Amino acid sequence: TFQTTVGFRAIDDSGKQIGLASRVLAPKGRISVTASSLFSGLQGTGWVEVTSDLPTVASELYGDMLYGGVAALPGSKIGTSLVLPHFHASSRWWTGLSVVNPNASSVSVTLTARSNAGAQLGQLTQTIPGKGKLAGQVDLLFGLSNQTGWIDVASTGGPVAVELTYGLERIVMYL
Repeated sequence: TFQTTVGFRAIDDSGKQIGLASRVLAPKGRISVTASSLFSGLQGTGWVEVTSDLPTVASELYGDMLYGGVAALPGSKIGTSLVLPHFHASSRWWTGLSVVNPNASSVSVTLTARSNAGAQLGQLTQTIPGKGKLAGQVDLLFGLSNQTGWIDVASTGGPVAVELTYGLERIVMYL
């Protein structure tokens, strides 16, 4: 029964704010907007922080304008121990991984790739600056090929982790 103002902040991979916008959300309403219309002239890669003073549900709808296709992701969970339930690394399929640090200070993140049976396939530890992002393809990050499994994400802070799977072509799309 209350309207709220929803804030959108575009942040580049290094953690620098590169865009700021807000929209009024009516009770039981929705905001549907493209990143290019919300942040005019924005280029490069990064992520968007969404804030509201009332409980709000967020999701992202993204597509491939070259080959077609659309997918949706729910708003990300924030935590110090997260699981990305599936990756696929082969000549036909690849998995893109993004870990975002929404905190003002740096965090240390350890990513552990595991087989479907739980065996460790590889591990990577990296510091992500405040508001920064780590992104890459699972096969390249861990040196894997023809593998499937899952990824354990552990941090000293609370990074947001998002996994995207895309097939057939190596067109890199990260949030």
